[in-house]
Amino acid sequence: MKKQLKYCFFSLFVSLSSILSSCGSTTFVLANFESYISPLLLERVQEKHPLTFLTYPSNEKLINGFANNTYSVAVASTYAVSELIERDLLSPIDWSQFNLKKSSSSSDKVNNASDAKDLFIDSIKEISQQTKDSKNNELLHWAVPYFLQNLVFVYRGEKISELEQENVSWTDVIKAIVKHKDRFNDNRLVFIDDARTIFSLANIVNTNNNSADVNPKEDGIGYFTNVYESFQRLGLTKSNLDSIFVNSDSNIVINELASGRRQGGIVYNGDAVYAALGGDLRDELSEEQIPDGNNFHIVQPKISPVALDLLVINKQQSNFQKEAHEIIFDLALDGADQTKEQLIKTDEELGTDDEDFYLKGAMQNFSYVNYVSPLKVISDPSTGIVSSKKNNAEMKSKQMSTDQMTSEKEFDYYTETLKALLEKEDSAELNENEKKLVETIKKAYTIEKDSSIRWNQLVEKPISPLQRSNLSLSWLDFKLHWW
Repeated sequence: MKKQLKYCFFSLFVSLSSILSSCGSTTFVLANFESYISPLLLERVQEKHPLTFLTYPSNEKLINGFANNTYSVAVASTYAVSELIERDLLSPIDWSQFNLKKSSSSSDKVNNASDAKDLFIDSIKEISQQTKDSKNNELLHWAVPYFLQNLVFVYRGEKISELEQENVSWTDVIKAIVKHKDRFNDNRLVFIDDARTIFSLANIVNTNNNSADVNPKEDGIGYFTNVYESFQRLGLTKSNLDSIFVNSDSNIVINELASGRRQGGIVYNGDAVYAALGGDLRDELSEEQIPDGNNFHIVQPKISPVALDLLVINKQQSNFQKEAHEIIFDLALDGADQTKEQLIKTDEELGTDDEDFYLKGAMQNFSYVNYVSPLKVISDPSTGIVSSKKNNAEMKSKQMSTDQMTSEKEFDYYTETLKALLEKEDSAELNENEKKLVETIKKAYTIEKDSSIRWNQLVEKPISPLQRSNLSLSWLDFKLHWW
């Protein structure tokens, strides 16, 4: 799900046991999924606040870290936030502490979760409203949106006509893979090895979008087996495609797609964008391997699982409430109420010699993570920085030219590609293949859904221990027999 770090944190690496023994209510611990934050932004935050930074592999580990009072602030997916709320482990967000306006053109202050909705794209507003706790509080009462993502299908080579139509479904995608199996057999099709993610996808395929919901309705092992076997019923089996590559390390998946060693894969849209930019291997790829607008395609089915990650505060650490809000602001909200021109300012533009790139933390983080920012100023499909519409000439004049970039800057190729998104679409600096690639990336940053579906049908909710156990067992059995 996340990219590998290309910078070393200056914090010391010590054993997990010794870290845990020293952490608690006297030590501020910021925790996150691995490589889910800009290293330069993290350094900037660590310079302002004494803290320990830890990573975890799953939401379940995160929940344990909150329960045992190890983590102060952490990133959690929606279902983990819901579970933390039910276990009374979260402090509510005090939106007034962020000192934000509702927009760059407004003088109205953001004082509560209701006011905060104005900062975010429509999908965030709807997910927050539809995901409420037992006290009928919305999600924004407890958490600050960090990044949004959905599942997409990536494939290399010539376009597949069936997948270029409007309103493509996941059933259409699976059928196209089977129909064009010569392109994807011999282990050239890759899936994320995550039982819950693949179940969410299988559940949509199983209902053929008629009653799409990513969450399980039953708890028996036979139910989960039947849902997973929806892939088998469409012919997506190792006997039909020789073998299917399944891996839990999304970095491997990304780089396999970037290099063309795998010709198709189901990944999150942010990972698809990173693969489109060459992944971690860009400098090692041949000219034929490098993704471009003719050989790299992203398909966004009309109904697809959605994941929203949010920042939350541990209720047990009341002594860190001020620091918690300051750090959350730096990571996710810095620049949220600014204009686009202000958001893309760099430290060098302001006459400083700081090595940090974007001045505003939210933009710095977005330029590294490459997932969909929940902020309206970045991701609004009509007015945001990443927009399908042309950006005006003023935006272009605010950007650094290529000769100002140095090899020391963070991911200079990726940053320059991001800058291409900010430029006018008819820029003479882009060749036709680059323009096509830019358009592919732009579309991947827009997450939409069928109007008949509610957002909370596409977002994973907490499941019972029995459901979790039977889901895992069914997934292992399905992989063994069919993939």
